[in-house]
Amino acid sequence: MTHFDDLSLLDSNSTVTSESPKSVSKAQWLFFFFEPSKRPCFSSLQNKTEMANKVASTVLKATNNNTVINIFLVGSFVALSVRSVNQQRDIEAMEAEKDSLTKSNKAMKKSMWDWKQKLYAEASTDSALVPLARLKAIYGEVPAPKISDSPKEDAKSSASKFVV
Repeated sequence: MTHFDDLSLLDSNSTVTSESPKSVSKAQWLFFFFEPSKRPCFSSLQNKTEMANKVASTVLKATNNNTVINIFLVGSFVALSVRSVNQQRDIEAMEAEKDSLTKSNKAMKKSMWDWKQKLYAEASTDSALVPLARLKAIYGEVPAPKISDSPKEDAKSSASKFVV
């Protein structure tokens, strides 16, 4: 008789222990494998299932309870209020920064205008390194004069600029 023929010897009350692995036959191991209620880990699985059922029923009761819903809504309102206050502070700080940047930009534009006027005044004198007309051309106030050698080139360039 092989170890697999010993299945008839096992009854439903027999258990397998890990203390004596050599004394357990293959038939007992197979019975242990196919009978989940005899496994030691099965009871912990049942406990976990029962715990999950209890949690689910508690959550279900809480969703039907107006007090829990009201507490959740008040908590959400408080969280949104705190976020709104923080955003309002950020907006006010950015507006103050925008005002200071606008003032500094205006001050820079004024100082650049003053420097430009001073440069023009110096260029209008006879001992200027750069003539006033050249400075105005650099700053784009007066178009730079075109120097052309012949009128034919001007006619060609104006014809080539015309696009239909």
